[in-house]
Amino acid sequence: MTWEERAKNVEERLKIYQNAKCVVTIRLHATLPCLAMGVPVLWVLKSPNWGRFNPYRKWVRVVSPNDIIKNNHDFDFVDPSPNSGDHLKTRKKMIKRIKKFIKENKDKNTIEDIKKTNFTEEERKEFQFNLMKTALDKWLRPSMDMVNEIENLKSE
Repeated sequence: MTWEERAKNVEERLKIYQNAKCVVTIRLHATLPCLAMGVPVLWVLKSPNWGRFNPYRKWVRVVSPNDIIKNNHDFDFVDPSPNSGDHLKTRKKMIKRIKKFIKENKDKNTIEDIKKTNFTEEERKEFQFNLMKTALDKWLRPSMDMVNEIENLKSE
């Protein structure tokens, strides 16, 4: 798929979200755009205890797949209430930081002009190794736990 085709697909998906009365999704990449556009969203989190998603939990309504199946939630699909707005403080901070970055770098033409640090080849490789190790330790094991939990739910 070409970059242009991907961009078109993203635009089409965003239009669907934007015009929805509400969205129920298991995907963070659907949850956050809905939140940004003010579309009521119910996030069905396959592994509710998975720490990776902690920063976003307080911003939206979150339920487990079992809660959906058992109708154990207070989300009104017919007349959904707006999202809480708890994300707006973070949004405001991000906009401020981005504007500051743009202002500080408005006269720079390339990424090389913007880079704030230079690493030797050895330092770069050590950084990449440590980053990969941390990512595997932090995300791979919980991901496998999530896969196992999903398999257990399927077999019930």
